[in-house]
Amino acid sequence: TLGAAVAPEFFPRNPESAETTAKLIKAILAAIIILPFVLFAPTAGWVSDRFSKRNVIVTSLWAQFGILAMIGTALAFHNLSLSIFGLFLLGVQCAFFSPAKQGIIKEIVTATKISSAVGVVEVTAIASMLVGGLAGGALYDYCLSTLGNNSWNAAVATMAVLTCLALVSLIAGYKIKRPPAHTNQPFRAGLLWEHFGQLRDV
Repeated sequence: TLGAAVAPEFFPRNPESAETTAKLIKAILAAIIILPFVLFAPTAGWVSDRFSKRNVIVTSLWAQFGILAMIGTALAFHNLSLSIFGLFLLGVQCAFFSPAKQGIIKEIVTATKISSAVGVVEVTAIASMLVGGLAGGALYDYCLSTLGNNSWNAAVATMAVLTCLALVSLIAGYKIKRPPAHTNQPFRAGLLWEHFGQLRDV
């Protein structure tokens, strides 16, 4: 939404270039959200097993809070490149958060409740993505209409709200029971690239 909004500001007299830029920004954003999962999936899995998953979750939530604050600051200074890099960092944070979130379920609930717990987590995650996407867009549009159609200020206001919500999730993360680490296996550098060979074979 922001990319489509700010592109005309870069090309005020060339609508065609603005439209092309908006499409390019959208494509870049879509790619950098997926890229961290491809790059860091095995490493994230190792981190989730090597350390307490509760610690991984809390650390990831701290990272999320800091990254959102960084993106908001970048938007306040009209730095779109740094904002996009911040979104990549947010994808990295999510890549490390996801396996810990999924893996901790079987460690903090009884065997008879695992299925229902997994179902609740999955439904909540999907609902959050759907509702969050709609609510975020609606919030941005509201801020845009109330802040004089200034896309940068609207984006900053939206990020301020998201950062506050991230703080709420961080506080909730500290309420999670702390299970022990699953393994003491040391880190192997091969985790950073071995999966690319496996993907090639597939």
